[in-house]
Amino acid sequence: MFHKCMNRAVDEFVETIDAVVKNEELESKRIDIFYKLVIAIHFLIDSYDRLPNKPGWKDESPFVSAFKYVNNQLKHDVDLDLFYITICNGGMFPMRFPMHYGKPSISWANFQDNSDEKSKFRRPHYDNELMNKDVKSTILDFQRIIENLSKESIL
Repeated sequence: MFHKCMNRAVDEFVETIDAVVKNEELESKRIDIFYKLVIAIHFLIDSYDRLPNKPGWKDESPFVSAFKYVNNQLKHDVDLDLFYITICNGGMFPMRFPMHYGKPSISWANFQDNSDEKSKFRRPHYDNELMNKDVKSTILDFQRIIENLSKESIL
């Protein structure tokens, strides 16, 4: 049941992002995107932590560690600015560089570290694995990691 809830949270987050096709829609959807992103992150981390065959914290991948860092930041910073939006430049003036065409994109932000001392070692993992990368694709990558580990535990 919990695994299905994780998939639903990720699906709803992806649907919310995919529904934004115009720059003008971004600000009105920002709260929805943040809300669904936080729910997806919590379900992903909780699902990962429930896997019987997951690596120990010393052996976990930097990618997983980066998500654990984000989850920890959400617990310690109620004003966390978790992502930034890159608007499309096609046909917009003034022009912005570098140019970005297509749909607006949402990327992980460079936010201030407000974690406790025992979590600060994860910040470099966040910087290398998530920061400035596409939020949707990294969320889907983490979901696939959990799906694969979940299949392995059944075998």
